[in-house]
Amino acid sequence: MWTPGEQQFYAFTLIDVVMAELPEHWRVGILYDIGYQIHRSALKWDLLPQWMPRIIFAISVFHAYSHQWVCQLWYHPQKGDVWGLTDGEGCEHLWSDLQRLIPNLHVSGYHHRLFILDLQIEHLDDVKLSQAGIWLERCVKSMMEHLFLAQQKRSAIIYSDEYLQAQFEEQRAYQS
Repeated sequence: MWTPGEQQFYAFTLIDVVMAELPEHWRVGILYDIGYQIHRSALKWDLLPQWMPRIIFAISVFHAYSHQWVCQLWYHPQKGDVWGLTDGEGCEHLWSDLQRLIPNLHVSGYHHRLFILDLQIEHLDDVKLSQAGIWLERCVKSMMEHLFLAQQKRSAIIYSDEYLQAQFEEQRAYQS
């Protein structure tokens, strides 16, 4: 990117190139800080019509709470049925791991910068892979705790799942 800000044409180009390489039966979830804007623009201007039926848009959890309620109803990943408990902050975690390199790479040449970033990302891959078992165990324990709490809260609610889902859909329709 050569300009500041999040230009939508970059996102549309990336989506088009990636979708062209994927099998036709795949559905693709796109978690992006401005995912709702990308989705609305795609619908309004009929962009990427061949891919839209296969794409599910969402915004990261961090950004979801700064958006209006109607946006959260449609784009919050934990209000959908495909995202699970993901927070959508994977890229932010990577940039957090790389941020200490910024001052030194700012004054280096283009190829040197790419070389150092490549080495650092390879190192991070090795470190994370060696700790994958510990990470997975922590995730499973956290998921089990979430499941237990959710089951406790759900058992205290007198309404059926179907009724609650219908109420959620009605709220989406009303707010939209």
